[in-house]
Amino acid sequence: MESKIIFFFLASFSIMVWSCGAFNVTTMLDKYPNFNNFNQYLTETHLAGEINSRGTVTVLAVDNGGMGALSGKSKDVIKSVMAVHIVLDYYDVKKFTTLEKKTTRLTTLFQSTGMASGDQGFLNATDTGGKTVMIGSAVKNAPQGSNLVSAVAHEGYDISILQISSLIIPPGVESIAPKAAPPSHQQHGKSPAAAPSPRKLLSPSNSPSDSPSALTPSGVAPAATETDSPASGPNGESDSSATTALEACLGFVMAIISANLFFFML
Repeated sequence: MESKIIFFFLASFSIMVWSCGAFNVTTMLDKYPNFNNFNQYLTETHLAGEINSRGTVTVLAVDNGGMGALSGKSKDVIKSVMAVHIVLDYYDVKKFTTLEKKTTRLTTLFQSTGMASGDQGFLNATDTGGKTVMIGSAVKNAPQGSNLVSAVAHEGYDISILQISSLIIPPGVESIAPKAAPPSHQQHGKSPAAAPSPRKLLSPSNSPSDSPSALTPSGVAPAATETDSPASGPNGESDSSATTALEACLGFVMAIISANLFFFML
């Protein structure tokens, strides 16, 4: 009897380690202020949760200085473009620079939304030699103007965050993004209430200049100089979401332990 109880305690502890070890992409990017804008867009579009729920994923991040192309775009367009930068497979620098056929096709989160038209939800990655990897939209005749820069961070083989030189915007993505329905108060002829001012994104001139600039297969991009920004996520959500997830998994494990003890004490 005692051996069975010990076994189930160990099994429950293993479940706790497995479930509580899940990654949080916003927490990972919080360590690198030069990706603050990219990180904030992940939070505002709720793509961060999509990433955290994936078992295997690669995030192609762009530093603050390269995010200007999304300025003034609608939320739907921003979400679509950001989803293109989430690859549904694990890639690190070594894997990209040792492609068997020198080129590969990547499936992105945008493809899984059902909103992509043609090849808009896919990327092409090409190893051009000399540790240069070009990544661009798989849409025919789309420019392949973004290059792999360096590794940023990773958690085992579950999530890899890599820096690329510029945003990848599939041709025609703005025309297929759905337009949000007008608020109910506008439909009834009422004057809309003043919307709260959005948080100001860092301008390219304010972005740190020490972002990684060379491929580092075995390394991780160095953390940027410490700033006065809070340790929480872009909208203060990273710490709270991580805490909530931890509380949930601990509660789940305690429930399993209690159930096992009750069963063996009958």
